[in-house]
Amino acid sequence: MDCASILDKYRHPDGRFAGAVVIESTVLVIARMQATVFGLDDGLDFMSGGEVGAASAEQIPENMMDRLLDEGDLYQLQQILLT
Repeated sequence: MDCASILDKYRHPDGRFAGAVVIESTVLVIARMQATVFGLDDGLDFMSGGEVGAASAEQIPENMMDRLLDEGDLYQLQQILLT
C-alpha cells in the first residue's frame, strides 16, 4: 500500500477549531490512530479528515508534518500551497 498525506482537523470540546495534523499514512483511520497514539491530537475532538493531493503533499515542509498545526501554521501552509 502506498502512503499518502492525510490532513486531520480537530476542535476543542466546546466546538472551537483547534488545529490540524498532516501525517503520512495508508488510510484515514490509521492516520487518526497514529495522531492519538503519538499525542499529536492533544486530546482534542476529531472533526474531519481527508487525503492531501500528491502535488500539494510534495510542497508541505517537513517541519509541518506530524504535529498539531494552529491557525497561524495553517495560514502559512495555505500560502505555500497557493504559490
